[in-house]
Amino acid sequence: MDKLTIIGGGRVGRTLGRLWKRAGVLEIDHVFDKKDTFAAEAREFIGEGESCTSLKNRALGKVVLLAVPDDQIASCAEVLCSMDIEEGAIVFHCSGYHSSQILQCLANRGCDTASVHPVKSFADPQKAAATFSGTPCAAEGTPEAVEYLRQAFGAIGAVLFTVDPDKKRLYHSATVFLSNYVVSLLKVGAEVLGQSGVTQDQSRMVLRALCPEVVENCIEGGFLNSLTGPVSRGDTNTVGGELAVLRKQGEINYQLYKLLGRVALQIVGEGAVVDMRATQEMERLFRFGDTD
Repeated sequence: MDKLTIIGGGRVGRTLGRLWKRAGVLEIDHVFDKKDTFAAEAREFIGEGESCTSLKNRALGKVVLLAVPDDQIASCAEVLCSMDIEEGAIVFHCSGYHSSQILQCLANRGCDTASVHPVKSFADPQKAAATFSGTPCAAEGTPEAVEYLRQAFGAIGAVLFTVDPDKKRLYHSATVFLSNYVVSLLKVGAEVLGQSGVTQDQSRMVLRALCPEVVENCIEGGFLNSLTGPVSRGDTNTVGGELAVLRKQGEINYQLYKLLGRVALQIVGEGAVVDMRATQEMERLFRFGDTD
């Protein structure tokens, strides 16, 4: 069984480490983090390996995971390049933003490099590990590294798909829209509910009733079939009235409503029947705002 060195004791590293250890896919030899508490906590969570705060005089595994923040990947790669790393070692990171090209110095040393980005929230490592099976992972890198990692990730239930390394940043911006900014949008909706007099408990009830069903509808039926509300039915009076109210509540929510309304209008335009008069009035409202 190949040995895995994990650099970075955060949520992603400890989650993957636990999964590979329990699946008997990789043997965790070291868990490194500059903070001794992080390293120790990660080692305890994984249940295997030696926690350490320095890689000096330590042998690296056949496989090395750089589970560090994006702005630390390049410097970590440089450190590894100065070490005795075996030719043919698999070195990869899990950043959605960077491609494997950031590991070029290691590729020059004869390592097979890759990036694998699990499309999943790791906010709670315990929950992430328990629900990891079925997780899609965007991968790119040398053919040898990608194939090795396809098998390693497949053994813990993940499904790899390849992405163009030159379009990695565009890919990652999409996942930000689909995850991080969904949180932002839900917060905006909850705040507006609060401003309307709805309590927090009632707000959570509304979120639970609306959001999962909307996401499921989009996945199963497509965006056009899932869009409801005033834009979909051409209700310009409702849109204008809501813009007037939101303009008094704050600039951010007012502008968000207009921007997202324009996206909704584009979706409506994909339909076979379009009310051109209502569409033109909507476009005016979303560009210039209400006239109250």
